Amino acid sequence: MIKLGDLLNEAKRSVVHKAVKGGSFPVSLVVIKNGKVIDQELVNTPMAVPAAFNVIQSKHKGATVHIEDKTGKRLFSEDVNEGKEPEIITQLRDVLKNGYKTLKDPKSGKRMKVDTYSASAIVGVYDKLNPSNQEKFVKQGLLGMQSLAFKLIK
Repeated sequence: MIKLGDLLNEAKRSVVHKAVKGGSFPVSLVVIKNGKVIDQELVNTPMAVPAAFNVIQSKHKGATVHIEDKTGKRLFSEDVNEGKEPEIITQLRDVLKNGYKTLKDPKSGKRMKVDTYSASAIVGVYDKLNPSNQEKFVKQGLLGMQSLAFKLIK
């Protein structure tokens, strides 16, 4: 069975690969946060760029990652976690760290008990979605997110 995360990662990999295959190698992965370069990595082959991009992107939440060829031409750019994360997702991440908790559903306003298993499913699906779908996912409320998350993680 194909999982949601596999589809999203494969799509992103192909976009990155297409963007860099016309560039001159080696390429640099440049991480910028608050207007300053905070990390940089050289990649020598086109096939290694998507994997290196995903690794460096996961290390630097809230930063912009650029891929530049050896001439300095920007081949690809993507913000990591643009904007602020919704409060309910922050609270669910807290459940993952600290355990079982009662949270207020943003849609209904009711207080609901959330365990780490449910929080893990919801946060896992949320992290794999693109920003547009993340907004839609959160608007469903806690029960909607839980229902969809358990359908997708099978």
